[in-house]
Amino acid sequence: YHDEIISQVIDSDADLIFFFIDPQHLSPLFLEKIEQNRHKLVSVTFDYSKQGVVTLDEAPPAKSSRLLIDHIVERGHQKLDIFAVTHDNEVFTRRAQALRVLAEAQSLEIEFHTGLVPEFSQEYELSAQVARKVYRNGPPPDAICALTVPSAIGLKRGLKDIGIDTGEDCTLVSFEDITLATYSIPSITVAHTRDFLGATSEVVQAFFQPEEKPQDHYTAEAKLFLGESSRKK
Repeated sequence: YHDEIISQVIDSDADLIFFFIDPQHLSPLFLEKIEQNRHKLVSVTFDYSKQGVVTLDEAPPAKSSRLLIDHIVERGHQKLDIFAVTHDNEVFTRRAQALRVLAEAQSLEIEFHTGLVPEFSQEYELSAQVARKVYRNGPPPDAICALTVPSAIGLKRGLKDIGIDTGEDCTLVSFEDITLATYSIPSITVAHTRDFLGATSEVVQAFFQPEEKPQDHYTAEAKLFLGESSRKK
């Protein structure tokens, strides 16, 4: 986030720049630079509305979370464990909040397990550690939702280490990373953004057609990918 190349790109003569940077990690000077160039910037996922920057959102957390909660209920689960073992940012916080509200509305018993990771790459190991700790001597899980796919993969490893198979003994679901979820073994059920390209096209059209004023937010749609990590009914 402090690479000089990023500054050069933002200051370049490009007409439109999409960027994916968590604002929590940027200095006030860098945020000021973003604000100065707001007329040509689009933030992907992270909200820079305070800087006047257009945001291209994944499907809203409530929409993605509803797909997962409905799937869990449809499978007959009564209890949902939510693993918020992630990097600290607003996207994951919103996912967790939406899951809680929707799960309570469906009368699911819910329990949160948390862990803060300084770097995304540490989600795998910390999630495995938390899973082993939570379930080694306690009751086995019914359904689990991890806020990210790397965390879900770590959970699978930790559960496997103590003799619990996802898709056989419990259901495991997560968000977004469809490629990683598909090629994982077993594949992971995820709510993922389906039409990012369509939303991106709207943004580009608005920026390059003078009669259209860009909106503050553009939103992609969500779809459920049914993986092998969902326990059969």
